[in-house]
Amino acid sequence: MRFTTIMAWLVVAAGFTFGLTFLLNGHGAAAGFGVVDPSGYYVVKGVRDLAYALTALILLLRGQRRALAGSSWPTRSSRSATAWR
Repeated sequence: MRFTTIMAWLVVAAGFTFGLTFLLNGHGAAAGFGVVDPSGYYVVKGVRDLAYALTALILLLRGQRRALAGSSWPTRSSRSATAWR
């Protein structure tokens, strides 16, 4: 398995972990960030993190690693990749 694929799986896992932590234990999770109970913060942050993780998971499962890394990164097939060697 490629290093980039492993890193992508870690990003997905982190997104799900943060999202579920804020949805299930918002007060405890926010205390680590210094947030003092604004209404709706936990739900919005949790849903946002879960949506990010789900998007990354879909891209990963479809084999779109380039979309995960960003299109400006050089690949083996791009002409600018020779400048990075």
